[in-house]
Amino acid sequence: MNNTLHFVDSHCHIDAPVFNDIASTLAVCRAQGVQDIVVPGLYEAQWQTLRKLADEHTVLHIACGRHPWWIGENDDLSIFAQALLENAEASCCVAIGETGIDGLRGVDVNLQQRWFEQHLKVAEALNKPIVVHAVRAHPLIQRTLAKYKGLVRGVIHGFSGSPELAQQYWKLGFHLGIGGTITYPRGSKTQQAVKALPLEAIVLETDAPDMPLQGRQGQPNHPVRVLDVAARVAELRQEPLNVIAHQTTANSQRLFDLVSQ
Repeated sequence: MNNTLHFVDSHCHIDAPVFNDIASTLAVCRAQGVQDIVVPGLYEAQWQTLRKLADEHTVLHIACGRHPWWIGENDDLSIFAQALLENAEASCCVAIGETGIDGLRGVDVNLQQRWFEQHLKVAEALNKPIVVHAVRAHPLIQRTLAKYKGLVRGVIHGFSGSPELAQQYWKLGFHLGIGGTITYPRGSKTQQAVKALPLEAIVLETDAPDMPLQGRQGQPNHPVRVLDVAARVAELRQEPLNVIAHQTTANSQRLFDLVSQ
């Protein structure tokens, strides 16, 4: 693949233990043209680790948030909100999240929704985009986002829905994070969405080390695989890879206000 092209992995958990040699991981990415990686936050205790990584590696940009899987019923939302506001002001923090609603988890959906709204309020206050985890809760998520239409922008992480659902999110001002789902035969709905969306609506992601691509099941995913996602988008849209690389990179740079090093 042409390594003169530039790519952004808009969602990668590079702080996961499997990436025990982050410098080597990033060297592989750099050699293949992956010039920026956004690392989402999952819970408060992790944020300082992410900030340290971003200080050490300028290719990394972080988000601060509480993933819905880590919400406890007795957690104090007001204390969290203040901590989020203070930490998300850091220059290395380019987004709020990962946050959202997961209808498959045991955590009360209404509780998740309150925490999601708090993230949205901070995103609006700091004028930073938000990274949304959306699983089996699209109507509630869309109703919530509609309250902030024109006030908060962001990305629907790991999008795996239909063209109609994708367009609804795009009309709310949210990009669609496209990853390994489109490499599987079962991902036909999302493949159709990728074909139908304006290219300006798409950002690429790996969710590494999760969401391995077709043919790599059972292996840790890697941020360099964003090139394979880009190639699949190009194939689906019947557009040149350089067009896909240029536009999706520009989309991520604009969304997250990334400054190339």
